[in-house]
Amino acid sequence: MDTVDIDALIDDAQPAERSIALCLAANLQAKFEELETLLAQAERKSSGADSLAGVGGDAVTIARQMEELREQMIAKTVTVVMRAMPRPKWLQLLKMHPPRRDDAGNVLPEDAEGVGVNESTFWPPLIRASWAAPVISKERMTRLLDEVLTDRQFEQLAQLAFAVNRGEVDVPFSLAASRRLRNSSPESDSLAS
Repeated sequence: MDTVDIDALIDDAQPAERSIALCLAANLQAKFEELETLLAQAERKSSGADSLAGVGGDAVTIARQMEELREQMIAKTVTVVMRAMPRPKWLQLLKMHPPRRDDAGNVLPEDAEGVGVNESTFWPPLIRASWAAPVISKERMTRLLDEVLTDRQFEQLAQLAFAVNRGEVDVPFSLAASRRLRNSSPESDSLAS
């Protein structure tokens, strides 16, 4: 029976982390969608007999423009890492943002339906407290959260910050990775021979 060195495991423990790709060139999304529509139209136009003769240059030109735009968007995409905070810090954050109550003392519906916190004040501090990378100043973080992000992007960061603090931590399993390793093992090579 193997014995576990719990002291070493605790000493080496690291908080949970999760990441998300955040594109800061949201203005390019509409241009990409417009090109996507134009590409579909160009492909319909060239889908007749002419396509067999190699016509379809418009579609290729549009596809190249889409790829260039995609590359621009990738260049303006940053991977944001959220890290779980220690439990006492998490509990303190919850305590600092209790759900609002009406005159009768009942929790407001918008605060009761979600996490059970003040929905209007909780999320920005949660994002700030969980943000691990890239390093960003308080001023730039404020600008990012208040002026740059779309509502959906803000929501995605908030969900990720919540999930890293309250989500389960299990040993992950990837069926695709397992299948790939199984198919590339020496035994599978000898079976194929």
